[in-house]
Amino acid sequence: LGCGAGLLVECASRWGLDAQGVDGSHDAIAMAKERTPDLRVQQGFLSDRLPFDDLTFQTAILNQVIEHLPPETGSIALREAARVLKPGGML
Repeated sequence: LGCGAGLLVECASRWGLDAQGVDGSHDAIAMAKERTPDLRVQQGFLSDRLPFDDLTFQTAILNQVIEHLPPETGSIALREAARVLKPGGML
């Protein structure tokens, strides 16, 4: 969450992990797609509902992200991360 230009998503994918990313920056997502067209990244704001079903992921990562969010947006992002995590998942 807050994947920027998708470098961590790309790295995880190359290691064989099923990784997806979301970022609010249209430009960052465009750069990721230009670099790696099949990279699973999409534009979306962390202040909104994440574009994933409940209980979808084992892990959610907000690397160098949460400290940059306003408190209300941070709360929404954490609630949404919890919603999309499978039982026992890690944030």
